[in-house]
Formats: sequence, structure tokens, C-alpha cells
Amino acid sequence: MLRPIRVLMVEDHRDWRKLVRLMLQMRPEWQIICEVSDGLESVQKAEELKPEVVSMGRCNTCSESTGRSFKTKSFSWTLI
Repeated sequence: MLRPIRVLMVEDHRDWRKLVRLMLQMRPEWQIICEVSDGLESVQKAEELKPEVVSMGRCNTCSESTGRSFKTKSFSWTLI
């Protein structure tokens, strides 16, 4: 069996976060390694945990600079 794809989930809306979590948990090939609710913490956790995928909702606490941080840092994962 292949190793699951490690996902960092970023969403500030509790109900949406719950829905995304339920959807991802239905797929054994995806593993949620961390859930965060704000932009600054998402960048810090991405650097610390090194996920393969970042699932980022359009969160109110994620500033445009958060998106720029993800685009300019040399991360080796996919932002969805």
C-alpha cells in the first residue's frame, strides 16, 4: 500500500472545515496532518510539517500576503 498524501487544511469557517474534513476522511489515500484557521499559522505549519498538499479555503483571516508567502517560498507541495 502506498503512503497517504499528507494534507494541511486551512479554513477559518468551522462548518466548511468540518465538511472538507469529512470529505477527505472518506478517501484513505488522503491524510489530514493538521487543521488551521488563519493565514499566518498556515504558513508556519506548512514550513514545519511539510505537507504534500495544502487545502486552503478562501478564509477571511488569510490575507493576500499569505498567498504570496506560499507562492514565493520554495515549498515542494501543491496548493489547492
